[in-house]
Amino acid sequence: MLVDPADCHFASMPTAGSAQDTGTSGAPEIAWISVAAIDQATLARTLEACAQAQLQPRAAYSEIYTLPRPREGTLCLRSDRGRGVMRTGADQGCAFDLADGAPGAIALAKHQLAVSRLRVYGQATDGLRSVAAALGLELEEARREIDINSIADSVNLLQGSYASGGGFGFTGRILARLTRHGTWKAPAAWIGICAAIAIGGLNAYWLKLDSQFTDLRQSMRHAFRDAFPNETTIEDELAQAKRSVAALRTRVGRPSTDDFSVLNSQALQVFASAPVGIVAAIEYTDRNYVVRFKPGSVDRPELRNSLQARAMARGLTLRFDADGAAHLAPLGG
Repeated sequence: MLVDPADCHFASMPTAGSAQDTGTSGAPEIAWISVAAIDQATLARTLEACAQAQLQPRAAYSEIYTLPRPREGTLCLRSDRGRGVMRTGADQGCAFDLADGAPGAIALAKHQLAVSRLRVYGQATDGLRSVAAALGLELEEARREIDINSIADSVNLLQGSYASGGGFGFTGRILARLTRHGTWKAPAAWIGICAAIAIGGLNAYWLKLDSQFTDLRQSMRHAFRDAFPNETTIEDELAQAKRSVAALRTRVGRPSTDDFSVLNSQALQVFASAPVGIVAAIEYTDRNYVVRFKPGSVDRPELRNSLQARAMARGLTLRFDADGAAHLAPLGG
């Protein structure tokens, strides 16, 4: 290797059938795996260039895997801009300059593999034709740059910390990049700290609000007991206080603004200008004064607007429902 192994990224793949191989004694033999190595800096620069070009590689292979392995007496070679790449086995190969290294490399491969044919991918140069003729090899032009089917049993370099982000798009690429060399640990630690602070703050704020609610409810209960000591059962302080105040006002001759007698007398003044005979019924339940009209008698918008204006002038609100009924109540009630 030309670089320090500590600076390399290694990827592997079990060879076909290695898990089932057994010796003559029935004991499993050594399981062989295919291993590929690449300089981490080179792979990182390549992936960074792909990211800048908005490309998302799902796999990366050594250049030798772009060629078929030798079989049936055929050796495959790729020629590209004065450089040659040759695959001499399942996971073996070499690269060389076509001008200087081609004769020796092809001659050695012919001697070791006993091939009789040289298949050239890319541009078959005159130099390659001369070398093939001198070595007695039949030269065949593949008429394409690579053989895409040859990567089916090849080692994918994008494994481990360099694994592709898959189908998660930009987020997947960011996560894959953070996992390289453990760079995800610091952001993950800060995210965990921020999440813990946020959760703790929310719980503290909830406890504060719960305490304030309890104090407010207790103060309301004490105020109600001080104002109405005869009330022995307390279920809803606000509703009971309203009923008790209304009873006190009635007792001293000062009826409440939402009493029936008060609302009824004011309703007579509001509807004094309305056509005679339009009122069908009057309902009063739980201090809710409702006037029901004969069908179609208050459908005109100008009549409704006039009645609402008269009610507002007397400190009342008049609200019409979809069925034509009108609710009369004091302003703010």
